[in-house]
Formats: sequence, structure tokens, C-alpha cells
Amino acid sequence: MGLFSELAQVLGVPRSVGQIYGLLFASPDPLSFTDITHRLNLSRGSVSQGMRALREMGAIRPVEASDSRREHFAPETELRKLIAGFLRGSFEPQLRRGTGQLMDFKARHGTKLEAEGEAGRVLLFRLAKLQLWHRKAAAALPFITKILG
Repeated sequence: MGLFSELAQVLGVPRSVGQIYGLLFASPDPLSFTDITHRLNLSRGSVSQGMRALREMGAIRPVEASDSRREHFAPETELRKLIAGFLRGSFEPQLRRGTGQLMDFKARHGTKLEAEGEAGRVLLFRLAKLQLWHRKAAAALPFITKILG
């Protein structure tokens, strides 16, 4: 489970998300919300948020358990589906926010940078480069997630 906790931190998601996924991955049987809360000794809020994030990424799925009325969960184990889910759930929203932030920055500071001479022109060139990267990533993302998903 430590591996998944560390991976979660590298990907910029809360450690509890990695802990929950790691527990489900290591468990031979699907687990309920209560099972996860007790085994990880996490608050209900942390487990709830972590489960929501994992569901949005497609990293876990609900499964039927014959011995209980509670909903149980199992991990998604197909790497391509995990990557596609991460791209849709984390990368795509970040890309949209970043695009807006770049446009806002240019609107607020572009004229000032133009007036700063060579240093300002270098920064504007780099800003334009970032905007190009964002456009290319936004154009490629649907294609990549379709291939993976």
C-alpha cells in the first residue's frame, strides 16, 4: 500500500487516495466503505473524498457482494484505463485552468511586458510558447484518452 501512497503524492493527489486504492488492490475480495475506513483508520470524510476521486478517475468500480446489502468496491487493474481516467479526471481540468490562467496573465501584464524591452519580449515569447503547448495538449488529449480508454 505504501507504493500507491507514494505514487498518489507524485501525481499530486492526496495520500489517502493512494492508500484506498492500494488497500483495494491488495484485497482479494471487494471491500465496503466501512471496511476501508476501519482497515486504514481514516476518517469517514477522507475515505469519502478519496472514494469520490477514485470513482471519477475510473480507478475503482462498485461490485455486488452476495453477503451484504452494502456497496462494495474493487480496483480497476487495467493500466490503460487507469491512465485514461487520470488524464480525464486530473490532467484535463488542470489543463483548462492553466489555459485560463495564461490568458488572464497576458491580458493583465502583456502591455507592461511589451514596454520592458528585450526581457519583456523574451517573457512574452515564452508565454506564447506555453499557450501553444496548452493548445496542442488540449487537441491531443481527447485522442489519447480514446486510445487508452
